[in-house]
Amino acid sequence: MGDLGDIQRSMARTILGQEADDSLLGAIKDDHLGPAARLRIHQNNFRESLSEALLGIFPLCQALVGELFLRQALRHFVLEYPPVDAALYAYGRDVANFFGIYSAAKSVPYLADVARLEWYTHELANAEEAAVYEDITAAQAAHEAGMGFALHDNARVLDSNFPIYDLWQALSGQITPDDLNIEDDGQTILLVLHGGQVFYQLLDAETAGTLAKLSGDQKDITIGSAMLEELIDRGAIKPK
Repeated sequence: MGDLGDIQRSMARTILGQEADDSLLGAIKDDHLGPAARLRIHQNNFRESLSEALLGIFPLCQALVGELFLRQALRHFVLEYPPVDAALYAYGRDVANFFGIYSAAKSVPYLADVARLEWYTHELANAEEAAVYEDITAAQAAHEAGMGFALHDNARVLDSNFPIYDLWQALSGQITPDDLNIEDDGQTILLVLHGGQVFYQLLDAETAGTLAKLSGDQKDITIGSAMLEELIDRGAIKPK
């Protein structure tokens, strides 16, 4: 039997799809199943348990591409992006990026942004809600004094080349598929956690541009009083 550390590392590699080496096979009890069959059980349990957990985070993706396609895609994902910590609720951040390069998803290029929208929803729903900044007078004075603002902890912004807000409405049953034109211009969504619920707001180009600058930590941003009031009212910003 080999060194325990070597066996553990070999086990991890094998779970992720590599061939088992002799030291690992020799460490496994050889009965009627055999070492290789025992390892396949662990491989299958790893893929199925993680992909099943992820399936519940992305119901709109499932509505878009179907359960069979999504399950298969997530099985590939867990092998490419295995968990790096024990917090299962935080696992899945890279699904959107994975769909952006997943060859089987080339025919649905907007799948990545739908997954990103769902991840932001999941992330906010599991976050501790922070206090909302509401003092417009103080905000205006702070802005005039050169104080910077940043995207609020309760907020996320998704800027898409696709009509992502319309896609969200169609996939969640708020509009019919006939009302959706995927060839329409891109849209930007502001997601805000308020009262334990995530709300979705379609942003116009000016508001989206201002939030993009804030999110990018751009210096010397000038925000008019009306825009500042709107961003505070939306729950989108906080003082730095």
